[in-house]
Amino acid sequence: MLFDKNEILDALSDQIIDHDITDFNINEITIDSRKAVKNTAFIAIKGEINDGNQFVKSALENGCELVIIDDQEIFQQLKNKQSNLILVKNSFDALYDIAKYQRSQTKAKIIALTGSVGKTSVKDMLKSAFEKIGKTHATSSNFNNHYGLPLTMCNISKDDKFVILEIGMSNPGEIKPLSILAKPDIAIITNVAKAHIGNGFNSEDDIALEKSEILSGLNESGTIILNKDDKYCDFLQNIAIENNIPLESIISFGKDHNANYKLSEINIKSHDLSDVAVQTDSKIMHYEIATSNQVTILNSTIVTACLDIVTQNINPALESFKEFKASTGRTNIIKTDKFTIIDDSYNANLTSSKAGIQYLCDLKKQIKAPRSVAFIGDMLELGEHSDQDHQKLIKFCQEKNIDKIIPIGSEMQKAVKNLCIDLKTYLNCNEVTNEISSIVHFDDLIISKGSRGMKLEEIIEILKNL
Repeated sequence: MLFDKNEILDALSDQIIDHDITDFNINEITIDSRKAVKNTAFIAIKGEINDGNQFVKSALENGCELVIIDDQEIFQQLKNKQSNLILVKNSFDALYDIAKYQRSQTKAKIIALTGSVGKTSVKDMLKSAFEKIGKTHATSSNFNNHYGLPLTMCNISKDDKFVILEIGMSNPGEIKPLSILAKPDIAIITNVAKAHIGNGFNSEDDIALEKSEILSGLNESGTIILNKDDKYCDFLQNIAIENNIPLESIISFGKDHNANYKLSEINIKSHDLSDVAVQTDSKIMHYEIATSNQVTILNSTIVTACLDIVTQNINPALESFKEFKASTGRTNIIKTDKFTIIDDSYNANLTSSKAGIQYLCDLKKQIKAPRSVAFIGDMLELGEHSDQDHQKLIKFCQEKNIDKIIPIGSEMQKAVKNLCIDLKTYLNCNEVTNEISSIVHFDDLIISKGSRGMKLEEIIEILKNL
C-alpha cells in the first residue's frame, strides 16, 4: 500500500479546501485519467493542452479510488454522488506536496541525474544495477520534467531502498526546483552539449550553468559525480565548491587519468560483449558488459561509481551489466534476416549524433559488415547553431567513410545545399519510404538517428519488415 486516508490528508494538509472521503488503499498516483483504475488516485491537473478536471467522471467510472481536483464547480456536482473526492487549491501544487511528503518519509537513497546526452540510458543502467542489491524505484519512460519527476516521487514505496530520478530540461530554470524537491544523496551530471539552444539558452555555457542547478537540492552529506572527460568538468567543480560542497564529495569518472573512477581497460570480445576495468586509488573493478558501444561502456563507470559509494557488496550489481539492454531508440541493436540495425532514433544533437556514427563505424569493423548506412534526420532545438551543426554532422559522416548517407529533413537539405555536395536528400520519412528498398542492400549495417520530431522510428519499422 502506497497511501492510506490519513497519509493523504497529512500530505495535502496545506492544500485541502473540502473533501468527502472514506477509508481507502492507494497503490499508485497518476495524472493520466486513462490509468486511473482500482487502487489508484487521480490528480486532475490543468495542463497546457488538457484540463484533467474534465476527465474526473471517466476516472471514477473506471474504478479510481480517489480523485484530487481543483475545480470547485465539478467538485460540487460530484460531491453528493461520489465519495473519495478532495478539492484542493491547486492540483499541480498538490502533486508537489505529495511528492514532498514521500521524500520526507522515505529512507531510500536518492540518486538524481541530468546531462545533455544519455540520461535515460544511464538511468536504466542504474536501475538495473541497483535492483540487484535492493528494491529500486526509478523514473519510467521519459517522465523527467516538472510533471514527471514529482509524479515519480509520489510513487516511492515505503520499502524502496533506492530511487533513481532523471531530471530533464527544455528551458532555463527547470532543474533547480526539481533538485530541491528531490533532495538527492547523489547528483550526477553526465555531460554538457549543445541541446535546447534557442529555448532561452544562448550557448553551451548557459547549458552547463543550468545543469549545475542539480546541486541546489543536494543533501548536506551528498556526493556530486562529474564527467572528467567533459570540457565543463572544472567549471562544474568550481560551482560545486562555491556551493560549499567539500572537495572529497566531488567525484569524477572517465578515461582521463585523473578521474576518481577511471575507465582503464576495454577488451571488446564481440559486438555484444566487452571486458571492462574501472580503477580507483585503492582498487580495480572488473566486469563484463553486453555491448561494444564505447559510450555505453563509459556510462557504466557512472553506475560503478554510484555502487561503490553506497554499498560494500558491489559484485552482484556489476553482474547486471552482462544483462543490460539499451531501451528502444537508444542505440539498441536489432537483427533481422536482412540487416543489422542500430536504433538510435529517440533523439539527437551533434554530440550524440557523432557518437552514433562512430558506433556505426566501430560496429562495422567488429561484425565485418559490407556496408554502413546512416539515415540522419534533423537535429531540432539547435537555434542559431543549427546550420553549422548539420553541416558538421554530414562532414563527419563523410570523414568516417559512411558508405551511404541519407539526410532527412529541411535542415539537412539546407546543410547539403550549403556544402555543395552531391547527396540526395529527403524532406521527411514518407519520402524515404517510397525508395527505401532501393537504398538498402542485403547485410547492410544501418543506423537511424534524428530528433524525436523527425519520427525516424518509422524507418526502423519499415526496415524490420523488409
